[in-house]
Amino acid sequence: MIFADASLVSLLDEIRGELKNVRQTVALDDDSEYEKMLAESPGEPYPWPDLDENEACATCYTSGTTGHPKGVL
Repeated sequence: MIFADASLVSLLDEIRGELKNVRQTVALDDDSEYEKMLAESPGEPYPWPDLDENEACATCYTSGTTGHPKGVL
């Protein structure tokens, strides 16, 4: 999902075919589609899983200045 300012939607439209994993684009402006989407969403809260705060939630890779990939949790 991509959240973008309404002024940038035309740029997203130009590359939409390349965004294979994007299911929805939300334009944010004064009459925001985001606000409409929230109003139409189910009233039940999301069932957040009980997660351990010490567990990794993401892995980022960088080549830094050496050119060798390094992973960071």
